[in-house]
Order: sequence, then C-alpha cells, then structure tokens
Amino acid sequence: MFRFNKKLPAVDLLRLKAMTDYTGMLQHSTHAVPCFKEGYTTDDNARALIAVLRFQRLFPESAAEAEQLATTYLSFMHYTQTANGLFHN
Repeated sequence: MFRFNKKLPAVDLLRLKAMTDYTGMLQHSTHAVPCFKEGYTTDDNARALIAVLRFQRLFPESAAEAEQLATTYLSFMHYTQTANGLFHN
C-alpha cells in the first residue's frame, strides 16, 4: 500500500483573493498575474462562491474572510441574473 508521508500545505484563500477584484472572480490569468482583458464569467464566479462557502464550513475561524469573497461573487451573480431567473455568461 502506498503511504504519503509529506505534509500537505495549509489551505488558504490567497489565490482566490488574487483573482478577485471588486467586480468578481476574473476568468483567466498568466501564471499568478490576473488577466483583466479577458474579464469575468458567471460560471467561474459560481464555482468561486461554492469554493469559499466550503472553505468557510471547513475553517470557521476564517469565516469573515470567506464571507467577504462570497459577497463579491454573489453580487456578480445577481448582476448576471436576468428577469426570468436565468443567467448571462
């Protein structure tokens, strides 16, 4: 049986924060540099929202940090929702 003896790195929100501005989660980056030219997508913001909500459940001591990001992603989702409940991408 294979045993993994190395310790895994700590889980944090640094990468999500780097890819997020006041509008939402950016769609693309070049390595660690966000690419503002490509803009945002609804599906990326929805996935980011799911990620921070799961993070918040696993790490309640970081709830405030996760809630701030969740608010940004929810705001973007609200902006992209149409009158009939569907979403623009």
